[in-house]
Amino acid sequence: MIKFLFVDIDGTLTETISGETFKQNPQDVKVIEGADKAVTHYHNNGWTIIGVSNQGGCSSINPKTGKYYKELTDAIAEMQFTMQLIPELLSVYFCPDFEGRECWKILQLSASNVSQELPQFVGTYRKPDPGMILHNLESCLVEVGEAWMVGDRPEDEQCATNAGINFCPANVWRDRFRPGVFEHQITPGQLKFLEGIDYGRLEQ
Repeated sequence: MIKFLFVDIDGTLTETISGETFKQNPQDVKVIEGADKAVTHYHNNGWTIIGVSNQGGCSSINPKTGKYYKELTDAIAEMQFTMQLIPELLSVYFCPDFEGRECWKILQLSASNVSQELPQFVGTYRKPDPGMILHNLESCLVEVGEAWMVGDRPEDEQCATNAGINFCPANVWRDRFRPGVFEHQITPGQLKFLEGIDYGRLEQ
């Protein structure tokens, strides 16, 4: 039985070094404080960690240059560099278009368009649609025991809801592994996810 942790990339695991909204080059990436420790914790506790990301910059024209904000090759290189920074990521899936037609699977040494492997999900790959998550779950050859999504935007939470899996906000997830006082209000399910404590059992 496998446990899946699906994690948004931009704003959840990484941010730009430059401070710009779009990464200026594939190495304009740094890990957000707490994210690396969180990923390591879940990896060491047997979770399979998959990145899921919308990469709309591949389909958006920069009016100043007349070119896409991000070329597909740059998005692939960026995800592979992210996997170098966070090697616990098994793979990253991203959707480069606004219609949710394409899904790319990124490994550290390869990249492939997997959209047609499961054609029933074509058109649902862009979050908040659940295609990237469902593609992974459908492709899994063993029974899925538990699945969570971590993200920083409303479409991440809606994606988790649409996929029928649990959700934890990125700041809550990261702050669990930062120094200082943890001051978030969380659900019993999130408490169990973050701490391994079953709140319901404590009340019995």
